[in-house]
Amino acid sequence: RGPVAGVASLGVGASPSGTQTVALATPGEIRVFPAAKGSAPVSLAVPDLGATTQIVPVSGAIGQVLFAYQASGRWSLVGVDPATAKLTGPVSLQGVPGGAVLLAPAFNRGSIYTVAETASTQPRLLRIDPRSGLAAPLSGVPDYPVVSAAEAAQAPIFGPQTQVISVGPRVIINNPDSILGVVVFTDGSQPPRTFDKGTLASVDPAAPGGVALNAAPKTKKQSQPKQQQVQAAVDAQSRCLNTSET
Repeated sequence: RGPVAGVASLGVGASPSGTQTVALATPGEIRVFPAAKGSAPVSLAVPDLGATTQIVPVSGAIGQVLFAYQASGRWSLVGVDPATAKLTGPVSLQGVPGGAVLLAPAFNRGSIYTVAETASTQPRLLRIDPRSGLAAPLSGVPDYPVVSAAEAAQAPIFGPQTQVISVGPRVIINNPDSILGVVVFTDGSQPPRTFDKGTLASVDPAAPGGVALNAAPKTKKQSQPKQQQVQAAVDAQSRCLNTSET
């Protein structure tokens, strides 16, 4: 299928039956590679959004493959329905901080959850309505949490390693360089909660009762937080492959 020059992103969407469809997004088109053997790729033209600087896949979508396009300083959602080979969007996102970079957006129960990294403030945690494009701070935890002023002063690093993982009725937001993480209960059973990865007993995102947490406070940042405990709680197959070439 050959190399791709310029900005590009590879995304995966699942049908209700579990069949996965791969799509390659570029500034001018989204190319869909059907799951059925022998089926030819389908190219769908993306309306001109301006100078595209970044394309980020949205993981966890059912029945569609979604991408967030950053073009001319604004973000838009563009997707494709593999069943009909029709384009959806673009939907302009409203409420995303100016100049923000969206990290690891993930779809769960009709909403998209993401970390909006900015150069001047603590990264914002957003919940996006993909139909209207309205982005709002996560209720109760509008910004990525810090355990103390000392951690805030050290400015944890956010970037491609930052995770927003959708599994069952839960979304786990985890930045490996931070002490704390966030669990969102998308079934409404509880408000979003922060947890200390250094004292975490276990995380079961799909459990009806929520997560099992050790509530002991943590005041000193560990050089290697227990990242494996967070990762072990999720299905690695639910993560989406993202590529970008310049």
